[in-house]
Formats: sequence, C-alpha cells, structure tokens
Amino acid sequence: MKKTLLILAMVISCMMASCNKNNNESNNPFVGVWKEDGTKWEFKENGEFIRVSNYYLGSNIFTDTGSYTYNAQSSTFITTYDKSGRSYMHIVQHCSNDKIVYYDPTDMYIWTLIRVY
Repeated sequence: MKKTLLILAMVISCMMASCNKNNNESNNPFVGVWKEDGTKWEFKENGEFIRVSNYYLGSNIFTDTGSYTYNAQSSTFITTYDKSGRSYMHIVQHCSNDKIVYYDPTDMYIWTLIRVY
C-alpha cells in the first residue's frame, strides 16, 4: 500500500513539473547534445535523435536512431526507435538549459541528461 502511494505521488509530482525555455533559438529544450551516464544523445530540431551508447566509456559502442517528441504541458517525452519501431514514454521531472531529469515508468528509473553543447 505504501509503495503504491509513493508511486502515485511520484507520478502526480512528475505530471505537475514544467520545463523552462532555454536560451536556444528553439522552443524545444531537448535540441542539442547531451550526456546520460556513458551515452551521448543528440536531439535535432526536426524531431530526430541519435543515441550513441557507451560513447563516453569507449567500448561496446553502438548507435540507435529514431524520433522523439516533447510535450511540456503533459511533461512527457516519447522516443521511437527506427530499427525496432518501439516507442517509450518518459515523464519529465525537471528541465532547464543544462539538465533534464526524466522518469522511465517501464524500469522505474530516473535518468539525467547533462547538456554537452
């Protein structure tokens, strides 16, 4: 029961989170290059992304491509991968010009993107 209430509270707080506009010309705060642990993400203005896993670790490097959408009103960030066609919805908890924190409800993990440029 406590776990259910905790998860519910997290989801509600995530839904209430909003994202500040960044200083880029784009209104999309995701546009740019980001680091997430050892992974490099590049989000493009046209809604496409390139994800290079283990880029910053230097071994077992592989690349995924796909499309993404960000909805600031619902605090959702959705990625769709080209190779598999699978889509994943994430809940954005914090968004600023240099850091984005999002929650993945499928693995219940919180991820942090740090802007590289």
